Amino acid sequence: MPNQAEKVSDQVVESVLRQASLIEGDASVSPLSGGVSSQVWLVESVKGRLVAKTPLEKLATPQDWFSDISRGQVEADSLRLLRELTPEHVPQVLFFNPDLPLLVLEAAPIHWRDWRHVLLSESSPEPDALGFAHLRTPEFSSNLGAKLGHLLANWHKETVNVEKLPDSIKSGERLKQLRTDPFHRATAAVIADEVLSARLLHLAEELESTRKCLVYGDFSPKNFLVGTDGLWVIDAETAHVGDPALDLAFLNAHLNLKAIHKPELRESMRTCQTSFMVTYLEALPDQGWRDDVSNSISAHTGAILAARVLGVSKANYLSDASRQTALDKAKRLLRDKSSYRIE
Repeated sequence: MPNQAEKVSDQVVESVLRQASLIEGDASVSPLSGGVSSQVWLVESVKGRLVAKTPLEKLATPQDWFSDISRGQVEADSLRLLRELTPEHVPQVLFFNPDLPLLVLEAAPIHWRDWRHVLLSESSPEPDALGFAHLRTPEFSSNLGAKLGHLLANWHKETVNVEKLPDSIKSGERLKQLRTDPFHRATAAVIADEVLSARLLHLAEELESTRKCLVYGDFSPKNFLVGTDGLWVIDAETAHVGDPALDLAFLNAHLNLKAIHKPELRESMRTCQTSFMVTYLEALPDQGWRDDVSNSISAHTGAILAARVLGVSKANYLSDASRQTALDKAKRLLRDKSSYRIE
């Protein structure tokens, strides 16, 4: 089997899937692009369409970024758990080989797309007759935000008894390796403001010291597979026990970035954000939780915004002007002088 320093070949994927009786006859194993943390393949045979993926120890970014590949087990365990809670919104885990590790999932309907692709396309990515232009409208975005708010609140509420979670989710350094080190600390090291640097370091420590529930860690448009007939959330390898504010901040930061980058999306991103937050907060079990979220969301959103401009994982679609606008807003949020809401 390959060691952590080696990539997994298409041939190895096909061999493992044949041994597991997941494919038969002529088969196509095609690498998929778009992410930096994993190798991903679309697998097609007479038995149907599957997606296979394995995590990279060295992520595919210009700046060195490493993370333990044990997160493959975490993703398998997290998706199984979350599918039990919300079966219509999480793909089914079909197989997991812990030695590679290799995760195999059911593939989304062929006409679905990740929402980031839909939003960032210069024009409607598919003919209007298929409904993809509709996926960028304020009406669709508002409905999607409400679904996401309900979904995330359900995940958070149902996992507060963290001792009952799988051991893989409760343990490990994913929060540090995939978020607070490459986002908060990397940004703190280069931001030209000692006060903001200290603020970022404090927020990192706040996230690392909180163990309230299962936190997805990557709740953003690139991981929402959408169509006119459904929604899946994918890519759970950053899941950990932590602070639910991170999930809220992550989505709010990315909605802000899309609105900054493409002003024509501002209304859609605003309606998505509003319905997401209203639905999430209304679904929380007590006022104390709502207060905690309301008091921390702006600063944490600012930290993610700043990291997407200055950290290891930069938002490469931003123009120079958009980067500056995003960084300016991030600084205001970190100084508690602004709202995370899209203006």
